[in-house]
Amino acid sequence: MTRNRAILASTLAAILLAGCSAPGGGGSSSTRSVLDLTWGWGWNAVGGTGPYADQTPAMRERHLAYYRERIRTEDRNGTPLAPVEQVQFLPGAESNAPTGQAVEPASFVDVEGRPVRLEDYRGKRNLVLVFTRGFPGYLCPLCTSYTAQIAHRYRDIAAAGGEVLLVFPGSPEKVGEFVKAARAILEESGPGALPFPVLLDVDLKRVDAFGIRGDLARPSTFIVDREGKVRYAFVGDQPHERPDLDTLLAELKRLEPAK
Repeated sequence: MTRNRAILASTLAAILLAGCSAPGGGGSSSTRSVLDLTWGWGWNAVGGTGPYADQTPAMRERHLAYYRERIRTEDRNGTPLAPVEQVQFLPGAESNAPTGQAVEPASFVDVEGRPVRLEDYRGKRNLVLVFTRGFPGYLCPLCTSYTAQIAHRYRDIAAAGGEVLLVFPGSPEKVGEFVKAARAILEESGPGALPFPVLLDVDLKRVDAFGIRGDLARPSTFIVDREGKVRYAFVGDQPHERPDLDTLLAELKRLEPAK
């Protein structure tokens, strides 16, 4: 417990001190990609220390190609895209996991070590509960991008009656780097603060309770209504398999009474 508290304390300090510059720094906004902002400049250098650096060149290139294919730095007309717009998630994604059941009581801790319980939101707001992939050996650039996109549309989510809880499963040692990368993506389009709590599931008990175990966790998004029932559930197999923000907003609006 003492070690975890120390990690949480250093994590909070890293988050509070995270500046506006991208990891690695330099470059104009038109050249910054989600990969650069998540992994730092020079991540693709031969012999670098970035993701998959310990793999053979062929294996590493295969993995990196997956991310390159899903991140567009320009639109079809050649106009540069802001980092928060560079990843297209799944439009119109319907639930692919069970819904209608009451969510079991679950508690997490935030990055300051304070307990957060799902039941505390019952009767107040509809919850958008997002599980990132944690740190499966590297920071997932699609998780940092999704986090930034949610923050970018947070006002719309709140206006639709929603609140966001984002879960970083596994060891808390990398959560500071994760939040810093998500903020760097967000800061290219405005303020970089995350307007929702980032929660920890160190022992993966909540991951297992939701049945989403992967390397750590599969990319998963749930909407839990004010009564504590799961009303939307999407569990991806690949990092890009998440509902886009328009889909989440449409699902939230269905839960709100007509005005």
